[in-house]
Amino acid sequence: MLAPPRRAGVYDPYAALREHIAAAREQFKPFKGFPCVLVLYAVYDSPLVPLSDPTAVLGAMYGDMGFKLPFNPELGHFDREQMKREFLPGRGKMVHRAGGNTVRFQNTRISALVTLHRFDVQMLRKLRHARVPGGASELWDGRVSFEEDTQPGVTVWENAYADARLPQDFFRGELDRWWTVTESGQQERTYIGDLLKQLLPDE
Repeated sequence: MLAPPRRAGVYDPYAALREHIAAAREQFKPFKGFPCVLVLYAVYDSPLVPLSDPTAVLGAMYGDMGFKLPFNPELGHFDREQMKREFLPGRGKMVHRAGGNTVRFQNTRISALVTLHRFDVQMLRKLRHARVPGGASELWDGRVSFEEDTQPGVTVWENAYADARLPQDFFRGELDRWWTVTESGQQERTYIGDLLKQLLPDE
């Protein structure tokens, strides 16, 4: 269970997540060959506990989000057209830089992180309705209303280097999501529940 930091200062979106991954390491040691899941839940809905943010969660796993900018020796400068965003090995809990350019995989017992969420479905429906022409005024004067509705959902963040993979038919509800390692080796969102797709069309 995660709580937002209480002190002012520089904000590290990875720190709390990495602490929990490190703490789970000893718990999962005896279970080689079995799917093991680290479940995380934020006490408060807070941008300081970014359990829905792929950059933060996957960054905690694989390394800080950064940029790679190749140097073009023919032109004598960096080639901006080839700049790529990617996770840089170093502080990640699944991929760690062991020295020089050598990286090693760790916490391979953890098949996936699973983050728990409570969705305010009523509010999401209002926001969706407000996007249609005249929708905002209909909500304002009460011509359209939605019943209070809060529902749970989960996001599965698969570990690319796990010893055992989490069964792919788990957590396929209307408000669930999966971030899976695809055949191309990329971590992509491969599943989103039908209700969540309706409520968050831009996701």
